[in-house]
Amino acid sequence: MTASGLTFDGRLPGVVVDVTLPEREAPVRLDVAAFVGFAERGPLHTPVALDDPNGYRTVFGGDLVLAFDGGRPVLAQLAAAVRAFFENGGRRCWVVRVAGPQARAARWPVPGLRVVDLAGVAHEVVVDAAWAGAWSAGIQLATSVTRRALPHGPAYQRIDGDASGQLVLPIGAAGSVADGDLLELDLGEGLPHLYVRTGARRTTDAGVQLDVLRELAGPRVEPGAVAGLPSVTPLLSVRLVRFDLRVDQVVDGEARLLERRTDLGLGSWPDALQPPDAGAPVPGRSLVLRASRDTTSLVAAGGLVVPDATDTGGAPPIDRGDDDLATFDPVTCFLDPHVASDTVASLVAHIDALTSLSPHPVALRGIHALAAVDEVGLVACPDLGHRQWEPAVPPVEVIVPEPPPEPPDWSDFRCCLSQVSSPPVEAPPVVETSPPAPSSPPQEPHLELVDPRAYDPAPAQGVQVALVTLCAALADRVALLSLPAHFDAPDALAWQVRLAQEPALGPDASVVPLAYATLWHPWLLLSADASIPPDGPVAGMVAARELRRGVWVAPAAVPLRGPVAFAGTPLADADVRRLFDAHLNVIRQGPNGFAALSAHTLADAPWLQLSVRRTVSWLRKLVLRAGRRYVFEVADDRFVAMVARRFESLLAQLTAAGAFHAARVEVAGPSPDPAADAQVVVNLHVAPSSPVEFITITLLRTGDGLLELGAGS
Repeated sequence: MTASGLTFDGRLPGVVVDVTLPEREAPVRLDVAAFVGFAERGPLHTPVALDDPNGYRTVFGGDLVLAFDGGRPVLAQLAAAVRAFFENGGRRCWVVRVAGPQARAARWPVPGLRVVDLAGVAHEVVVDAAWAGAWSAGIQLATSVTRRALPHGPAYQRIDGDASGQLVLPIGAAGSVADGDLLELDLGEGLPHLYVRTGARRTTDAGVQLDVLRELAGPRVEPGAVAGLPSVTPLLSVRLVRFDLRVDQVVDGEARLLERRTDLGLGSWPDALQPPDAGAPVPGRSLVLRASRDTTSLVAAGGLVVPDATDTGGAPPIDRGDDDLATFDPVTCFLDPHVASDTVASLVAHIDALTSLSPHPVALRGIHALAAVDEVGLVACPDLGHRQWEPAVPPVEVIVPEPPPEPPDWSDFRCCLSQVSSPPVEAPPVVETSPPAPSSPPQEPHLELVDPRAYDPAPAQGVQVALVTLCAALADRVALLSLPAHFDAPDALAWQVRLAQEPALGPDASVVPLAYATLWHPWLLLSADASIPPDGPVAGMVAARELRRGVWVAPAAVPLRGPVAFAGTPLADADVRRLFDAHLNVIRQGPNGFAALSAHTLADAPWLQLSVRRTVSWLRKLVLRAGRRYVFEVADDRFVAMVARRFESLLAQLTAAGAFHAARVEVAGPSPDPAADAQVVVNLHVAPSSPVEFITITLLRTGDGLLELGAGS
């Protein structure tokens, strides 16, 4: 019988189903918000994307107490703003944590470990707090070293000059040993134990042959004792050395487990911590600890990390963390000093020169770190509304003297030679002091807000000017500005006047910077003792409104979720009208809750309506993305007609949806001259729709108790 010529390649005839979905272009969005402020922990001056409020707590922790106001703690508003954003319908935001310019991270020695350099000198193993700040106060580290016996070959070949040592393990045992792991070799009674670090491996008939890159005598053994060992020594036992790392935080005398890392290799344990270079958190690594550059440099240079039984732990931190927020200076916290004084015309070019074109790129700080995040459409700094704070002045000892005694009454005086009168003796003054406090560790200075009458608005307003400048220069985002909580109507009007008269925000032929700024007031209460600026709720409301109905629908008269009252005295009707006329977006309480009466920018017509500004910005981003597809196409009449049809179709859809009253497309080029550059210019002429802000409905009584609607005005 002859074999058939048919072959089977693993496939059978039938229906082929491609499970890969076709690529779909992501929609252009302006609903992504960015918040810049103070947080308990987390990376500094690094934008971190969040898609839910739980992500904030994972990276940035809980609420941060900044100061006190008459005994009441003043919390940072960043966490509350992010929560309010998601509660009001926001879906995605970026968070930038800022602090003082001298903020630093805590450092600790790791108990039970030492790193021995190539010269045989032992150094402490040091780790840093994952993030700068005082959040790490009370953290304690503990280690537990484990030793796991491994089957092994009969002998160990020691390192000879530049040649690696050789150690043979069975295949099953070698699978549990990673490159760089530490092994403890028992060479027999009377001989020192050896710590060896493994390297590359090769499979042989006898098992897996491991290269040994470094060997070191065990604890309490003189280095010279190893020199007399033969080049090939018998092996009594081989043990894999690993350790567990536990991180606790002691608060009010109670220890709380923060993190526990188990089965860490003594050569690879830095891979479980955040890398030495600060930046966005690396997923899967510790969110509490960061590998120290000093220790990782020693390990990279050949240092060997070994257990140290003499170290029982309990060592204090080498350096304590600090937020550098003993005083509040908004300019140094929120602005990058390289570009803080730039104008709308110069900012983008300066940022590109610093971050992209320079041979030594600069990482921007504060609000300017958001320049590299293209998807941001709304920017807010909820912690700008705090009053300044400063260390509280200790009470002064007051000396209260005793009142002078009453003068004696000599009206019935009779001379008597046997008695001599003495002047009265004055008692010493009494000093009122508090009893001495028991000795205790030094406490952080008690910070108190300044009196509202001593508040200086210039620094916060300078940050707002820089924020509006950034938004106008990038032309794709809008600043959500708010005012300090204690401001009344005259203060708010004065603030708006100063912004409107700021020379850096003056309009020119190409841009109106104030069209990228909105001002919202007043602060809101979420509970009896939790007040927040309107930044977070408004950003969430704007994002949800635009996602549901489009950017051309004004985000006003939409109830905010969460507020239960105003943080201060409600504004009078006359003040509301004055603020409305000054383009402030006043939040009022109505039958359905708390909602903004308007959605205005700080510019005049035609950029007064926020919906108009956002519609043009959205169209700009859409056109830029579409235009990139046409670059390097053949510039003939067919191509020009195709471009015109596509933009006409786009504008027609937007006009039908209500974005524009009217729109038309003009396409010019290319030049018929073959020597000229092939250039196609597309001009889009649009008339954005403006919202109806007031409708008057008249009820007319026609008789017999009937009412009907009359003409509106």
